[in-house]
Amino acid sequence: MIMPEWPRNISSAVTKHFDGLRGSTYMYLPGHPDDKRGDNEEWFELRVIGPEIEERNKGTYFVSFEVDCLIQVNTEKNVLAFAILAGEISSWFTCINVYDDSGVLLGTPNLSEGVVVTPYAIAKEHPHQTGTVIGAYDFFIDN
Repeated sequence: MIMPEWPRNISSAVTKHFDGLRGSTYMYLPGHPDDKRGDNEEWFELRVIGPEIEERNKGTYFVSFEVDCLIQVNTEKNVLAFAILAGEISSWFTCINVYDDSGVLLGTPNLSEGVVVTPYAIAKEHPHQTGTVIGAYDFFIDN
């Protein structure tokens, strides 16, 4: 049976994983009231899209989801700032342990494809560049 807490378990695991690797880079979570993006030279917004859960066999579920990081950097001092931060964030797309509410390991999602970095144009009005770093994960849960 698909457990209703699995989406929350996955989102929490991804957030904890990226939070532990980000160092001093500001991480924004959509809907979080503590929005300090405007106070930071560089930041990323972390989103977990999904999961999509499909029962493959009785009690075995294929789970897939996507991790999207929207990045914004100030390019006034360094025009390579986006490439540097995107490269750093790309390296964080590693295996992520997902635990249930009681601390039992549900599984360890792996990247199903490579990480895609997409830079957008630098705005003329202000020296900022935005872009995304996206990775797709999948794994099996036996329940």
